[in-house]
Amino acid sequence: MIHIAAFLFMILFITAFHQGAEAGTSATHPSLLEADLPPLIHAKEFYGRRYKTWGYQLSPDGERLAWMERVKGKPTLRVRVLKSGHTVTINHPTRVITFYWARDSRHLLSSTIVWPRLNIHPLLSDTDSPQKLPRDLLPFEGVNIRSIEIPLTKPDSVFVEADLRKRRTPDLYEINLKSGVHKLRATNPGNTLRWIVNDEGGVVGRLQRDADGGWSVQAAAGTTTWATMLVGKVADSLEIGRYVSDERSRVYMITNGERDKRALVKLDLSTGAQELVFQRPDVDVSSVFMDVVAHEPLVVLYHDDLPRYHYFDRKLQKDVEKILGPGPMLHTISSGS
Repeated sequence: MIHIAAFLFMILFITAFHQGAEAGTSATHPSLLEADLPPLIHAKEFYGRRYKTWGYQLSPDGERLAWMERVKGKPTLRVRVLKSGHTVTINHPTRVITFYWARDSRHLLSSTIVWPRLNIHPLLSDTDSPQKLPRDLLPFEGVNIRSIEIPLTKPDSVFVEADLRKRRTPDLYEINLKSGVHKLRATNPGNTLRWIVNDEGGVVGRLQRDADGGWSVQAAAGTTTWATMLVGKVADSLEIGRYVSDERSRVYMITNGERDKRALVKLDLSTGAQELVFQRPDVDVSSVFMDVVAHEPLVVLYHDDLPRYHYFDRKLQKDVEKILGPGPMLHTISSGS
């Protein structure tokens, strides 16, 4: 497994927005021709940009790179073997929304729109056989999935939220990637927004929408019982990280519940205790990039007048700034396997 190395490698494929990215046009009105004005920036630079490539993701073993590329106007999934440079196009007949590497570094999982009812299904593609049609892991008409999650130490499984049992009420299913067999792992009572799954594929918590518009984080207290660990009001925000920490009872999240500004905290699902990891007194924390193997935050993003990053590893900060410069700038990390 790679983590920090993958993070640094993927910096090379970052979309960075910074000063001087593209020259604008000059003013043309006669009264402004002699004025000392900054160049104008066309509105399409803010609202109409169409990237040729995006969404770069490194395979868990660090040997392959997958990305989306616009080919003849169509978003297309591409894969390159980094050592040889050999590049293939994955045969996806319909539109890919998101994609993820399976833990075997060979297969790609994707959320894909399928016909005829334009539902979203999980599809599995074999990068060693790119022209072979992907396999639909839930080939049932009318079914939609809401998320895909791959346990770190259970490589043959994928977890999806899907409305197989009741339309528009997604339950949590585990699908075996080899056999295609799906198993119901958690039932949605109607107000579950997402589940928290640990590295071994255990369901350890869930996020509930409350009747008053607020929310609550609940820990699994048994096979069918749940204990509330944290509550928030309707105006409070919450983003739960994908990965439970090594103790298997604590999970990182960004929330302003019980405080004025959004902060990065670690919630103990066995006691409800919160550990403050990072906060700013004047602005909200926007997002966090995690090391998915070590279960530790790498970088936190926040905005004052401009985008800023707090690095938990100073060596990592030096390496990133060596590539991109000190900023300020806004960049998106699309892989950290």
